[in-house]
Amino acid sequence: MKTFDPHALRQHLTDKHLSVASCARALNTPVTSVSGWINGRHRPSWGNVQRLARLLDCPPDALMTEVTTFTPGETGAVGLSEAQALILAVAVALVNAAEPEALAADWWQQLKPAEQEAVRLRLVLTPQWSWAWQKLRRLGTGDHPLKHHGLQLRLTPPPATRRRLS
Repeated sequence: MKTFDPHALRQHLTDKHLSVASCARALNTPVTSVSGWINGRHRPSWGNVQRLARLLDCPPDALMTEVTTFTPGETGAVGLSEAQALILAVAVALVNAAEPEALAADWWQQLKPAEQEAVRLRLVLTPQWSWAWQKLRRLGTGDHPLKHHGLQLRLTPPPATRRRLS
């Protein structure tokens, strides 16, 4: 499965000597959108990926990267603790993947209840990962496939953190 690669976009902009502002002007897109794509906070639509590719004179695939799924119990990278690997998996599966719902449902279902709770608590209590918790909450709302994997039972943070997340 492929997903947008912000590092590739950054490299192409550097190679073409384009600033974020000039890219935004050329695409008639807000600067905040382009900077969000570059720093990985937002993922552009497929249409915007194609527009970026035309602007940068490269194929759309040059702005994409292959996503590998995470298997619980495997860190996949040297030096990562199990908890850090779980957080990395949440980031990949829920935020960066082209089909986050399918990946997240498959990944979440493989976790033991204690691992699910560890992920939830880590996302709620760690400031640099609170954005992932917000994404996780949005994925679990409405008539969503994740509801059938037990995720909706964990969507309300503890009272102490509820205020901070709102």
